[in-house]
Amino acid sequence: MQYAWIERHSRQWPVSVACQALGVSPSGYHNRKARDVDPDRPRRRISNDALLVHIRADHAESKGEYGWPRVWKKLLAQGIRVSKDRIQRLMKLHGIKARTKRRFKATTDSKHNLPLAPNPAATGLLAGEARDIRNGQQPLAELVVGQLPGQVVDEPMATLGFSRAVSQILFT
Repeated sequence: MQYAWIERHSRQWPVSVACQALGVSPSGYHNRKARDVDPDRPRRRISNDALLVHIRADHAESKGEYGWPRVWKKLLAQGIRVSKDRIQRLMKLHGIKARTKRRFKATTDSKHNLPLAPNPAATGLLAGEARDIRNGQQPLAELVVGQLPGQVVDEPMATLGFSRAVSQILFT
């Protein structure tokens, strides 16, 4: 109010005399005048309520994964200039937090008393000694390839037949 009166009467009275009469400093008057006129001076352009709307929208858009650093960077990318501290303070004040990652949970219990599954390598299935479980007489490679005992089977064909037979036993 006092500065406005000084501004209105600055042509009739010198600023220093008006300031002395009203009990304010001339530097305070000039600083106030510079703040009112200077458009380059950064001011709070967005209210806390409007900023909170942006914060909540960005936080929800990220499904709660963004904390204050990412929210701040996203707001800067949108053209909203605001300090990190302000974002941090508003998010803390309103209880907006990033979701934390789930802790690692060990799913293997090696100290159980249950029986162990049979090891296919120990039974000889993978060592080439496999016999058909249903037949018991003929080697698996011969059953799958379709060769009779005593006929010559080249190695790639025998390997293919054996691998098919093993996979039939293990996965059926």
